[in-house]
Amino acid sequence: MARRELIEAFDTTMGDIMDNNISFGGKVMIFGGDFRQITLVIRDGTKDQYIEASCISSPLFTHADKYHLTVNMRAQNDTSFAAFLEEVGNNSCVNNNKGEIQIPTTSLISLENDNLLQLIDKIYPHNLLHPSSSAALIGRSILTPTNETVDTINNQIIESMFGEPIVLIARDVTKDPSQQAHYEDYLNTLTPNGMPPQRLVLKTGAPIMLLRNLDPTNGLSNGTRLICKKITRNVLQAEIATGPQKGTLCFIPRIPLKPNNIHECSVEFIRTQFPVKLCFSMTINKSQGQTLDVVGVYMKQPVFMHGQLYVALSRAKSFDSLHVLIPSDINTGMHSSWTKNIVYKKLLQLAGINISPPPNPI
Repeated sequence: MARRELIEAFDTTMGDIMDNNISFGGKVMIFGGDFRQITLVIRDGTKDQYIEASCISSPLFTHADKYHLTVNMRAQNDTSFAAFLEEVGNNSCVNNNKGEIQIPTTSLISLENDNLLQLIDKIYPHNLLHPSSSAALIGRSILTPTNETVDTINNQIIESMFGEPIVLIARDVTKDPSQQAHYEDYLNTLTPNGMPPQRLVLKTGAPIMLLRNLDPTNGLSNGTRLICKKITRNVLQAEIATGPQKGTLCFIPRIPLKPNNIHECSVEFIRTQFPVKLCFSMTINKSQGQTLDVVGVYMKQPVFMHGQLYVALSRAKSFDSLHVLIPSDINTGMHSSWTKNIVYKKLLQLAGINISPPPNPI
């Protein structure tokens, strides 16, 4: 969702162009979104700051006509799953005294140990890890809250995939040349949010995700999933795997990239690398808007934002296509079916979503 400041600035601009004081200059504007999904990202933000930054807090929102969609088209063939997702989004399902909700046993993976490989085998059977099965790989992914865990999963799966690995090493250059010798080794260890890794390992047929808007008109935008077809030192040949341009061959160059948030790095630098990363696994935030045939959710760390659990679970189409692994409790060693769910009730109420109170904690 766009920040309220952007919407209000656009409203002002349209008023200036049309030379009137009517909202958006009198032009019809259509906004779409699901307030149960992840809010805007504000670094170290508070609950009130998240709500204040949303378009729902703008005076313009009070003048808009609201229409609520009531049918989950993704899960329309599994009505019980659709009902469960609505309860998760509203946080109206049964919870315990820790504010956690219970994942249905039909989608829960219960293991005797926390072997991540067992979840990987469930989502990516060994017979699919072949270049000829690349189309099937695109419809699958393991979702998890943090980039660190995503990288761990991607590295394990690419090692198991058939074919010879090709290692593509990035070049990191500090903005201040005098800092290059001091920081180069340190920068090589970093993978800031939204940046490709310094050491990118690819194989022919591997699914990848684009991290920059290169050519949105022709389907190459941030979040587009592709299949590697040919890998060279400076150009990747890939096939678009999702969206209207599905099946189109494209070329992705190695380009200079700058981190969006300098606070993650402590020093300004530019990384020259292909703007892609493997997408066997992706963060829950990055999966927003994606539809998958088979979804794995690895809750090594609990969710930490409004709507994250709802987004993770709702990428699937049914209980049968959803597989959730919650590691065992550190203190007891017992596996749990309970996990944290964060929902800002005030945000949903401002959006006009009716929320029934959750049952008493158990």
